[in-house]
Parts: sequence; structure tokens; C-alpha cells
Amino acid sequence: VPRVVARVASRTLATEATFDLPTCELHKFDIDLPKTATLTREDGLKYFKDMSIIRKMETSANSLYKSKEIRGFLHLYSGQEAVCVGMEAAITLEDSIITAYRDHGW
Repeated sequence: VPRVVARVASRTLATEATFDLPTCELHKFDIDLPKTATLTREDGLKYFKDMSIIRKMETSANSLYKSKEIRGFLHLYSGQEAVCVGMEAAITLEDSIITAYRDHGW
């Protein structure tokens, strides 16, 4: 069970949470991975908003597909919103990514 430490700014809302990360064996990499990760309230709310927008877009696309206003194939991204939001948060503008057919969130 991961340990979570939250710093409380008021009686009800935490400003950030720190999570213990599991160890990960690396093959042929001489780097040390972080042992903890901290999520600020602002970042958490931004990630949630981004994931919600993607889900709403997917729901709309599904409705349009079912009403035959979108033709061809539709491979929905519903349930995978955290993948693109998390990757976007971790990369820089100089990084390149390649998507597959489920790339609506990008």
C-alpha cells in the first residue's frame, strides 16, 4: 500500500500530496529514479480538468458515431485519459511522441 503524505493549508484542503514510488529495476541504465513524487493541488486540478474535457469529447464522438454522423471506424479513448495527460505533464515541448489509432486525447 503506497504511503501518502498531505500538507494541509486549511482545515479541509491539502495543498500537495507526496507519494512513495515503487522501486523499478532498470536494464543498462546508470541513473537513480526518484523515490517519491509530489502532486500540488493546482496540478491535480489541472490534470482532472484535462481528463474531464477528453472524456466529454469522447462521449460526444461516441454519440455522433452512433447517430452515423461519423463514418468509418471509431476507436474510443475513454478510460485512457490519464495516459495522455500524464505523459503531457512529464514531457517537454522538445520531446517527440508517436501515437496510434487511439489518439483523441492528444
